[in-house]
Amino acid sequence: MASPSAAPTTLAPTAGDEKNPWSVPSGTWSEVKSTVEVNLFLGLCLLACFAYFKDRAGVFCPRRTYRPSRVPAGLRDGLAGLLDVARMDDGRLRRGVGYDAHTLLRFLRAMRRLCLAGSVVAVGVLAPVYGSGLNEKSGFYKYTMGNLAKKGERLWAPVAFAYVFTGLACRAMELEARAYAEARTAFLASGDDDGSPQPRCSVLVERVPVDLRSDGALARYFERLMGPGSVHSAVVYADCRALEREPEAKDARDALGEAAGAAAARTRDLAASATRGLLSTLALEDVALSRPLDLSSTAVVTFASPGVAATVSQIALADFRGVVAAEGLAPARDDLVFENVAGDPAGVEYRCWCADGFLLWVGAMWTPLISLILAFNNLGSLAEAFPWLRPFVEEPRYAYARSLVTGYLPVVLALGVLVLVPVGLEWLATHYVRLKAKSAIQSYVLSRHFGFQLLTIFVTVLSGSLLHVLKKFLKHPGSFVDFLGESLPQVGAYFLQLLVTKATLSPGLELARAWPLIVDVSRARALLERLRGGGGADARDVSAAPEFKYGHAVPQLLTVVLVACLYAAIAPLVLLPATAAFWAGEVVLARNFLLVYVRRYESGGAAVFHHLAFFVAVSLVAAQLTLVSFVGILGGLREVPCLVPLPVATLVHYRRLVLRYVEPSRFLHRAAAADHGLFDDHGAKLDATYYAQPALVAEAGEGEGEAPAARASFGVDSGAPALV
Repeated sequence: MASPSAAPTTLAPTAGDEKNPWSVPSGTWSEVKSTVEVNLFLGLCLLACFAYFKDRAGVFCPRRTYRPSRVPAGLRDGLAGLLDVARMDDGRLRRGVGYDAHTLLRFLRAMRRLCLAGSVVAVGVLAPVYGSGLNEKSGFYKYTMGNLAKKGERLWAPVAFAYVFTGLACRAMELEARAYAEARTAFLASGDDDGSPQPRCSVLVERVPVDLRSDGALARYFERLMGPGSVHSAVVYADCRALEREPEAKDARDALGEAAGAAAARTRDLAASATRGLLSTLALEDVALSRPLDLSSTAVVTFASPGVAATVSQIALADFRGVVAAEGLAPARDDLVFENVAGDPAGVEYRCWCADGFLLWVGAMWTPLISLILAFNNLGSLAEAFPWLRPFVEEPRYAYARSLVTGYLPVVLALGVLVLVPVGLEWLATHYVRLKAKSAIQSYVLSRHFGFQLLTIFVTVLSGSLLHVLKKFLKHPGSFVDFLGESLPQVGAYFLQLLVTKATLSPGLELARAWPLIVDVSRARALLERLRGGGGADARDVSAAPEFKYGHAVPQLLTVVLVACLYAAIAPLVLLPATAAFWAGEVVLARNFLLVYVRRYESGGAAVFHHLAFFVAVSLVAAQLTLVSFVGILGGLREVPCLVPLPVATLVHYRRLVLRYVEPSRFLHRAAAADHGLFDDHGAKLDATYYAQPALVAEAGEGEGEAPAARASFGVDSGAPALV
């Protein structure tokens, strides 16, 4: 007998099942039990591995080496540290992890509370209502909407729950948006606890005209706009990729570095001079210097106060004949990708469009791969294609192994393939699109990575063939919602097992840090250090410290949000592992934010929150449309009109969050700037070489006893601490 399937077959549907191209899963508790057992065992193994190797500071607490001042006092290593993190108050946690990480942790906490409240209702109300239905389903599907009788009065239960769940979700995001706006305003007003104020005083300017492409000329231009003494320094970026790639160009780099240093000195003298003729002469010298440097149309202008910078970042600077516009506050130095910073913004935009076109093609090719993985759920069809599998499929002695293959293997393989997606996306954003900031790269990866997560769920839920679904959609646009209503309830067991994996195996992998541990235990670490030409870890060089990449991790967490929303009313037992996944993720990530990851930049939550708010709204709307379709299929003609307002209300609420909290938090408003004295001169705290390109700055230690002009990583020798 063929093993029951929890995912779609890759074979084309027959005439008899044209309406539902699925191998209907059984959802037996044996499959669920096998998945839970295996994942718990692997999770406990990873936990034991973490406990055994906890003394390897380079793997499990490198922040004590690179940034000991940012590790909260009394925080213990090992498993005891998880208890310390769980008991830590919110303010102390924010000071330790930073604004961006704290925004993500607050979001996980909000989703945990949402799913916990939904679980209470699910166990107390929906499960008894569904379980006593008239369709007499068994196993997991006994406690889903599929067990309700058509046109029955019990269809009002999921409708009422949908309103309650949507209201709780909107309220949770309202509170998170308000907290984000307050944190973002505090960050713009006061900065990070020990970070440099220079990014808050600096503006990124694009499309600089040729006649302004010098430090002196651009500084003079902005002083004319904003008043004397308003500009601290300006840096026009050059294309230095050839210098950075060619070691033999060292002498030329040093010569250009000296020339750039001389130009910076002239710019500082320029700001203090009162003679107009001298200003023009020095500006011409800078323009002459720009020819061999091949200066670009990208620049950073640092003002004497954050208030002036906030004002400039929000106004149109000139018409089409001059500087087009400021692109907002400049990223922190450690956030910049210097090899890309001199790129033409029009070229970046064009390459971004081309990359998205390529990703669409990859998405079309993605469906056969995921369908092949999901074929393990239908062993009967595989046995027909490969007769040598028939004994494994039919003999009773392989029953437990079959449940593992059908319930566990497809989930692990799908997650393994998805792990490779952000790696490719990051390479594409860095080396082809050539985005200019690491935060922009992670934002690019996050949105596209979540798109692949959605596509994987689409292939899992709707059909093994994307073209098959698109053909039906073009003929009958309403068929898409019908597909959702027909298909989603039938694969609830698959997504239950997916969330069990997310709740047990994923936190274990994050806590044990499997790959860094393997590298550290083996001789690979010493080999890598020899290849880099260094010894042990340099506490000043944060480039060697591990970094949390939001584009890699956040979409995986958003997948839990999406599945939880989709099945909250249809199969409410899914909320139980979702609650566990959010709780484990919050504690483990908080611990690693405090002891492992050294951040390179800080945005006050702006790099994270708008993605979270948008994708929660998308998840809620998708869930509501699915519920509308499924209730209609079950004959709930009275219930469907009551559900129609929910998607509209969700989108209106999301738009309200954007207009009330997200958009006003992009910039520092003038009242806050005045209240915090941010129009006062901060020149004494600023560094003219903060935004200097590493290829044009003399290296420390070169020359006979000369002090370094600057370092490639701010906070090493420049006298100001780096972000951690």
